[in-house]
Amino acid sequence: MFGAMYAVYFAFGVILLAIPPMAGDVRAELGISRGMLGFALGAWALLYIVTAPPAGQIIDRIGLRRSLAAGSLLIAASAALQSTAQGLAMLWLAIGVIGVGGPMVSLSAPKLVATWFGDPRERALAVGFYTSAPALGGAFALALTNSVLLPALGGWRSVLLFEAGINIVAAVVWIVISGVARHQPAAAGPSDIGWVPPKQHVKLLFTSRGVRLAMVLGIGTFFVTQGLSAWLPSMLQEHTGLSVGAAANWAAASMAVGILTRLVLPGLVSSERRSMMLHVVMIVLVIAMLAMAVGPPAVDVTAALALGFRSALNALVIVVLMEADHVTTANIGLAYGLWFSAVQIGGGLGPQVVGVFGDSRFGFPGALVAMSVMLVAMVAVLFNDDRRRRWRIAMPGAETGPLPPDVSGTAHSAAINSAAINSAGSRDGL
Repeated sequence: MFGAMYAVYFAFGVILLAIPPMAGDVRAELGISRGMLGFALGAWALLYIVTAPPAGQIIDRIGLRRSLAAGSLLIAASAALQSTAQGLAMLWLAIGVIGVGGPMVSLSAPKLVATWFGDPRERALAVGFYTSAPALGGAFALALTNSVLLPALGGWRSVLLFEAGINIVAAVVWIVISGVARHQPAAAGPSDIGWVPPKQHVKLLFTSRGVRLAMVLGIGTFFVTQGLSAWLPSMLQEHTGLSVGAAANWAAASMAVGILTRLVLPGLVSSERRSMMLHVVMIVLVIAMLAMAVGPPAVDVTAALALGFRSALNALVIVVLMEADHVTTANIGLAYGLWFSAVQIGGGLGPQVVGVFGDSRFGFPGALVAMSVMLVAMVAVLFNDDRRRRWRIAMPGAETGPLPPDVSGTAHSAAINSAAINSAGSRDGL
C-alpha cells in the first residue's frame, strides 16, 4: 500500500515540475513574461485554498482507494490539458485542474501513514519517505526533460503528454494493489470511540496550538519551497551563465539533497528536538539564499545544493501537524485539508512573487532576499512558541489550571479530545 501510494505521489511530482525546466520554450511559444508564467504555475496552489478542506472530508468518507485513484487521473488530465494550451488563460486553467485532483493525493498520503503506522517513530520515518516522493518526481522532471525527453519527444507539449501517461500508469498500479490489500489495520486511539460531526472536528482542530503553529509555519514553508521549485533553474541560468540543461541538472541535484534530508531528518529527531531541527534547517536556508543573492556566481551551485534542505521543512512541519493535539485518525483528512488550505496561500504566492521579482529591477536576488525575510519571521514564530511551551511547563499547576489562549498542554488537550468524542458517541447512541 505504501509503495503504490508512493508511485502515485511520485507521478504527481513529475507534473508539478514539468514546465520549469521548459520555461523558456513555453514562454517563447505562448508569448508570456516570467510574471505571467509564475501566475499560471501558482494556479493549482491557489485552488488548493478552496478545494483542500472538502477534499479532506471526501477522503475521510469514501476512503483511500477511490480518492487516490481519482486524484491521479485528474492530475493526468491536467498535464494533457496543459499540452493543448494556446495562451495564458488556457495554461492557467489547465494547471488549475491540479488544484482539484492534487488534494486527493496529498491529503490521502498522510491519512494512509496515520492509519497503517501506529508507532510515532515509524510515522515520522514514513512521513519522511512519502514526502520525498513528489521531490523525487520533480528531480526526475528536472534531470531528464532537457537531456532526454525534449530531444526524444520533440517538444514541450509531447513531454507533457508523456508525463500524463506516467500518472495514468501510477493510478492503475494503485487500483490493483489497493484492491488486494483490503484489510487495513484497526486505528487505535480515541478516534474509534464514536463518530464526531465535521463541524465539531473543525472547532476542536482550531483550538489546537499544534495545528495553528503548523499552519503558520506551513504558509512560509510553501512560499519558499514553491517559489524555489518553480524558478531555481532560471535563477542558476541567469546568474551563473549555465546552459538550460546544466541549470536544470543542478536544480535536480538540489532536489536530490532534499530527498536525502526528507528521508533522514524526520525520523532522526525526537519530538523534543524537532523544534531545534526546524531552527537549524531554516537558518541554513537563509544563509544559502543570501549567499546566492549577494555572493559571486561561483558560490551559486553550492548554495543551490544547500537549498535542497528546504524539502526537510515540509516533512518536519507535517509531523508537527500529525502529532498535534486533537488530530486523530478519524479527522486527519479534514485536518490536512484545513492545513493545506492555509499553507497554499504561501504556495500560490511563491511562484508569482518570485516571477514578478525576476521581471523587476531587483531581479532574482531581490526574490531571494524576500524569501530570507520570510524564513527569519518563521524562526521568530517558532522561538516564541518554544518560549510559551517552556512557560507552561515551568508554571506550577499548568496541567490543571487555566492556560493562556494560545498555549495548550498535551495531557489537557488529550482529555478534551477524548471527552468530546465520548460525548458525541453517547449522544448518537454509539
